[in-house]
Amino acid sequence: MVIRKQGFTLVEVMVTVVIFMFVLIMLFQGVNAVTSTVSLGQRQSSLHRKFMATQRVMRNDVEGLLVHPNWPVYVGDLTATPPALALAFLKYRTGTEGETETEWVQYWIEAHPEEDRLRQWVRYSAAADSRAGYSGDWGTPITHDKMQKEILIDELMQIDCQVWTLSGQTIAPNPEWQQVEAVDVKLYFTQPLLRPELTPADDLVEWMWQEDGSWGHFRVRPQVQAGPVIKEVEDVP
Repeated sequence: MVIRKQGFTLVEVMVTVVIFMFVLIMLFQGVNAVTSTVSLGQRQSSLHRKFMATQRVMRNDVEGLLVHPNWPVYVGDLTATPPALALAFLKYRTGTEGETETEWVQYWIEAHPEEDRLRQWVRYSAAADSRAGYSGDWGTPITHDKMQKEILIDELMQIDCQVWTLSGQTIAPNPEWQQVEAVDVKLYFTQPLLRPELTPADDLVEWMWQEDGSWGHFRVRPQVQAGPVIKEVEDVP
């Protein structure tokens, strides 16, 4: 009669440990995959909300855009070193009591306060109750300290803004005296900063993937109809 000792052999223990470690690794990878998926989903949702908010503001501005001999639409150089004036115009707006008012609007590309590779898309606005002295190059005498500031995109990668008239695309930088037919805006942006040490890729699409960023495009048409050609300088009613 053969009597076997109670307990596990060394080989059995080692096999059990290996199986246990394998199960732990698979469980850990599964948890990481779920966490990454949830984080990426939340991130994309946040990016989408930021884009929609920016689109809503810019649509409202451009729809009220007004072209006048005294106050042309200024289209700036989007590749200039920030701070750079990108877009400026006079617009109609509805006042608190339903009355029609006019407003100065400027869009600037400004440097990011922390990351050299990124920019900020900033809107400045002020009531245009008095337009005396602001004819021609009207954007020069209106300083930022007299305007309300709103950062629309705080981690901007790149922006492409095209202004179209009946004659075609406006070449920047240029004050546009013609009636604007449409404005195309394409934004590339990210949020939040996941890898501050990142060196941007030369290709914009690859850089966007590195940043886990997003992009969006929209076209806006002014709702103010073009009137007759004004031969003499006159004020806006």
